[in-house]
Amino acid sequence: MTKSLQAKYYSDDDLFNLENKSSSTWSWRSISSELIFVLKNSCWCLGDGKKILIWKHRWIKELHAPPAPKPGSSTHLQYKYVHQLLSSDSTSWDIIILREIFDDNIVNLILSIPIHASQEDMLVWLLDKNGFFSIKSAYRKMFEEDRGSESVGKEWIKHFLRKAISNLLSTRDVLSLKVPGIADICPYCEQWIGSWFDELYVNKISVGEICKRAITSWCLWTDRCDKVFQNISVQPDKSIKKYKSYIEDHSLQWYKTVPSNNSCCRRITNWIPPPSDFVTINCDGSFLNSLEGIQLIIRNCAGSQQAAKCIQLKCIRSADEAECVGLWEAVKWEHSLKLEKVHFELDAKTVVDAAMKNSPID
Repeated sequence: MTKSLQAKYYSDDDLFNLENKSSSTWSWRSISSELIFVLKNSCWCLGDGKKILIWKHRWIKELHAPPAPKPGSSTHLQYKYVHQLLSSDSTSWDIIILREIFDDNIVNLILSIPIHASQEDMLVWLLDKNGFFSIKSAYRKMFEEDRGSESVGKEWIKHFLRKAISNLLSTRDVLSLKVPGIADICPYCEQWIGSWFDELYVNKISVGEICKRAITSWCLWTDRCDKVFQNISVQPDKSIKKYKSYIEDHSLQWYKTVPSNNSCCRRITNWIPPPSDFVTINCDGSFLNSLEGIQLIIRNCAGSQQAAKCIQLKCIRSADEAECVGLWEAVKWEHSLKLEKVHFELDAKTVVDAAMKNSPID
């Protein structure tokens, strides 16, 4: 798949210098539309300088765009790649060239960049410590840009709590069912944290107390993962301050969002996971001029993607028609996979009402 896309859309190996083609598929348009986001959060790490374009690529980390030439410079167009700014032995920067085409502040930034002449240039993902792209870090950044950084932690806590209650976390009691030799209780606290949520099932706990326990459990879980997977030592005093800070932030947000008696009530709709033995097929149709398509995603009760497909459509006259075709394709896909317990989800109320009432759409 990767090689076929490369041959068709970026045969020159420059993924970030694409030309819009009328023959591009709907799925490729969806993928390529997010390349700007990837480019914005990436930076080139200098090796031999033979891949980095001076005026098109971001290669100075302190700058959020390619560097600009010095005003009045007439020779900057003679230089295209970064390796042309190096000395003849490629072990240092050519100061004369730098001062000729750049301002002094940019020159100082460039001089601070180390040169690795024996290595190739590499595009580094700035949102992860290891420099490699990950869906998790990209999603977190997109979510933060969309809703603000304060909402990110809350969403992770809600996902954690849902997984904990659904018994989907990789805890010892869960792993012991799959991996022989693992004890089913924590060697330090035994069933201490587990007992925090026992009262939840018998309705003996307030909403505020649930939130406090969920936040504390999530913080303990993240500290534990840092220790196990990244060998980061945790200091109890700092951890406790962090826990209290999260709880205080939540309390402040809670009081701010509680509606007064005079305010109108608005219905807040959240995604409700299906039962553990069901899967959900999300259907979404796209209709824009002559560009139509549908996307189908199968998710389990934890929200994890199990399968996905994109289908390009032709001769679609409206968005509702695209949604109808999407639902029909989802049903056919469910039948071909021989799935028995399935929830279908789509955001077109007209189509949903018609399907539930078994009536035609006008």
